[in-house]
Amino acid sequence: MASTGASWVRARGWPSSRRTTGVPGLRHAWRWPQAGEPLHAEHLLRCVTQAIDLATGDHEPARWHFRLDGADYLAENDGHQWSLTATAPQAPADVTITATTQSLATLIFAGSDLGIDITGKPRAVERFRRLISTMATVVHPV
Repeated sequence: MASTGASWVRARGWPSSRRTTGVPGLRHAWRWPQAGEPLHAEHLLRCVTQAIDLATGDHEPARWHFRLDGADYLAENDGHQWSLTATAPQAPADVTITATTQSLATLIFAGSDLGIDITGKPRAVERFRRLISTMATVVHPV
């Protein structure tokens, strides 16, 4: 498909400043992968953190440790914006998610946590579940 995602960005009503630069990362997960095309954990997680940044008013600090397909990723909110690094946390995480990339995508888009282990304090886990579902309201996979 030759689309750059720009029409998708306009259709979703992103601010014009974001239309100009595009929404990096969201372009990579705006549809389910084609048959045989891998779903990359880092692309999915970047899309998630950007969707949360752009579509929610939640600016409370957080630290989420993802263990996906044997690799570590750290999604952090410093109180202003989300960031993602391909590393394990240096300090304790609020929530730790152990899963495959595909099972995380299923949690995001279908709400099923089959094959996913989510640990943390109840309030932090509830917030994680609420915010992670933001991606499904921003991107509707076809």
